[in-house]
Amino acid sequence: NYDPIEYNENPGEIEDHNLLSNGYFDASLAGWTAKRGTWLRFASMGYETEGCVRVDCDDAGELLESHRISVTPGDTFNFFAAMRHENITISGAGDGYSLRIFHYFDGGLVGYHDADTITAVAGDHTWIPMQQNGWVVPAGVNDISVGLNVNDVITGGYTLWDDAKVLKV
Repeated sequence: NYDPIEYNENPGEIEDHNLLSNGYFDASLAGWTAKRGTWLRFASMGYETEGCVRVDCDDAGELLESHRISVTPGDTFNFFAAMRHENITISGAGDGYSLRIFHYFDGGLVGYHDADTITAVAGDHTWIPMQQNGWVVPAGVNDISVGLNVNDVITGGYTLWDDAKVLKV
């Protein structure tokens, strides 16, 4: 029997299937658009490696949106991002943060869903993974984007986000 052996020049490298071109914020914010708030790359911290994005939570809600990813109804995706917060103040109860997935059809926004949410809590918290697995693209959607979202119930402090991923299953 023939048993082929695969040769890999770089055995330490792991192939990355992330459909976001810059979800790790290693060097810049390329591919992302600030919709609300002032978002900055933070070089000295990160979820798994250094480099993440930071926003002060003082704009009655903050949102950073990724570039769009072409999808086909029936495709299945997993979503992930990590978030941490410091010195947070809140104005009430409810969801403070969400990993938001925007749905587009032929260039127009047709809706969104929150892949995962975190309840608003005052104070500090280390990295929290946010994720959704097995989301199926519905009919009438041909592009998606990822939103790193801070709801307006968060009134002070700052959040850090990193390792945003969209993986086709």
